[in-house]
Amino acid sequence: RPEFALIRTCVGVSPSDFKSDPIDQTMGYHPKEG
Repeated sequence: RPEFALIRTCVGVSPSDFKSDPIDQTMGYHPKEG
C-alpha cells in the first residue's frame, strides 16, 4: 500500500519495526500480510 510505504519512509523504519509498532496496529495493516 503506497500510503503505508510513505509513512514508513517518513518515520525511517523498516517493515520489521512495524510488526509491533502502534502505528501498524492503528492502521490495521501488517506488512507481513501483504
